[in-house]
Amino acid sequence: MYSFRELEIWKKSQDFCTSIFRGTSPLPSNQAQINRLELRQLSVLLPTNIALAYQANSKAEFLRFLDFSLGAAYEIQTHLLLTENLDYLTPEQARSLQKEANQIIQMISAIRQQVKAIKYANKAVLFTTI
Repeated sequence: MYSFRELEIWKKSQDFCTSIFRGTSPLPSNQAQINRLELRQLSVLLPTNIALAYQANSKAEFLRFLDFSLGAAYEIQTHLLLTENLDYLTPEQARSLQKEANQIIQMISAIRQQVKAIKYANKAVLFTTI
């Protein structure tokens, strides 16, 4: 693999980021603006940290960037619940975005488990894991 852009998890998180931007566009510009900005900033962290994990020089660094992505995904879920509770998103919109977030969390968690199970991991091993 020559680029993080070839990683399925990066593609999925990039698509999710786009979904967040599109899904939060119709939010009202009053109190929802803060929530919209948070969701968008957090969604950008997903593919960004996956790209940084791709460039990691050690197993620990690789896992740290995946942990950042995982944390951002959980924060997104929390903001989505709040957004839905405040009726800024329809239940259908929120469910769709939550479903995407869950898929990304599952993918990141699976990669983390695979990497943790590897006793020695050089860059080539890490690349084939994701």
